[in-house]
Amino acid sequence: MTNILVSTDFSKSAERVAQCTAELAQLAGARLILFHVYRADAPTNEEHEEDTNSERYVQTMLDQLARKLQKRTGVSVTRLMKPATDANDAIDIAKLIKADFAIVCAQHLPKSAHTSVTFYDGLPVVSVPSLYPVNAAAFKQQLTSQFNSLGWSSAALAEVV
Repeated sequence: MTNILVSTDFSKSAERVAQCTAELAQLAGARLILFHVYRADAPTNEEHEEDTNSERYVQTMLDQLARKLQKRTGVSVTRLMKPATDANDAIDIAKLIKADFAIVCAQHLPKSAHTSVTFYDGLPVVSVPSLYPVNAAAFKQQLTSQFNSLGWSSAALAEVV
């Protein structure tokens, strides 16, 4: 089975990217793996009920997004999370789980940057700045092009774009 890792920061752009990727994953017969890195060492704010850095909050957000994607597309969704250790956690996790493709949505990517594709040790990685507005049709077309270059079901993928 093909594995696609989507690293999310829970922004609206990241949710749109996850939705587009789930639609294409379903057509390609791939499994979607949602991943989030959280800061376990971040100070907690006792005034707020929800601490956005807490493990429980992150798990809840991943569960909600996974349920939404499964309901809309029927794709198999696995959830992974871990405390932050370095900037390339998503890529390291993608390699560890033998992902065939990785998509990284993060606020730390430059706002001026557009969606780009790079290869890390043969792993195609799409980087999407979460502050960059994602055009769903253009993003699906870019992913479809990448999927096709990997030899994944081009006829079915073309239908969704």
